[in-house]
Amino acid sequence: RDPEGRPALALGLGTDITEREEMRDAQRRGEEFFRLLIENALDLVSVLDRDGTILYAGPSVRRALGYEPEEITGESILSLLHPDDVVRARAALDLAAGRPGMTGSIELRVRHRDGSWRVHEAGSYNLLGHPLVRGMVINSRDITEREEAERLMRVQGELGLRLGSTDDLEEICGVSLRAVMEATGLDCGGIYLLDEDTGGLRLACHAGLSEEFLEGIRYYGPDTPHARLVFRGERLYVDYAAAPVPHTAADLREGLKALAVLPIMHEGKAVGCLNLGSRRLEEVPESARRAIEATLGHISQALARAR
Repeated sequence: RDPEGRPALALGLGTDITEREEMRDAQRRGEEFFRLLIENALDLVSVLDRDGTILYAGPSVRRALGYEPEEITGESILSLLHPDDVVRARAALDLAAGRPGMTGSIELRVRHRDGSWRVHEAGSYNLLGHPLVRGMVINSRDITEREEAERLMRVQGELGLRLGSTDDLEEICGVSLRAVMEATGLDCGGIYLLDEDTGGLRLACHAGLSEEFLEGIRYYGPDTPHARLVFRGERLYVDYAAAPVPHTAADLREGLKALAVLPIMHEGKAVGCLNLGSRRLEEVPESARRAIEATLGHISQALARAR
């Protein structure tokens, strides 16, 4: 300072932080890069604790299963699985938790938000001992369409063989209905055949329906809304309650949600119809519709031959 106490000199010190800032920028870019990878990954990435509680669900869960990540975080993964798959999944979790590193894959049915079951192929990597993760990283891939395509090919092949070996109408109807239900995953249905004497539709076979419900649907006269719908040759996929036909109290007690009505056509004329329903699904999925329509030709040819 000068004699009057005013600063005469100033000393400044500086540190070059360019490298540090560049490292921070690189880290931010890296984090953004991996965030985009996780958000847009075809596979679903999640982290579970050893009991199967979901600690983290990647953003791709929205596209894969229809849930928001925070909606299922904290829930048990077992609660999202098909009841028939829970025991296998529990065993796979125990195995994965008991050994470090990667384990083999397993196929499981996972419930989509819309109520349908999606088939996932899942593998795990045990990072329970890692201080930053403390969980098992699960990588799963939706293979539903592949499974459905393989099942449909198998069902069509078996159905063709079975129908080609019989001219018995009752057997044709029973075999056909069971095959279509297996191919679609729908839980109930029936096949109607044209009654040549009355011109109406008579129930030839059924599955998964209560006796009370069956009492009201065994026969539809030619002038009923049900029969007119079929004879127009229209294919119907609809919410059961919104179907353009009358409903009785017994109909509603059956608890059906989704309905499919498909005329069985031969030479431009309806010779019967295939009805399918679900108590679980709100609508008949596109995959089920493709499976139904892929089998109609086999059924039509077999019925025409037998009659």
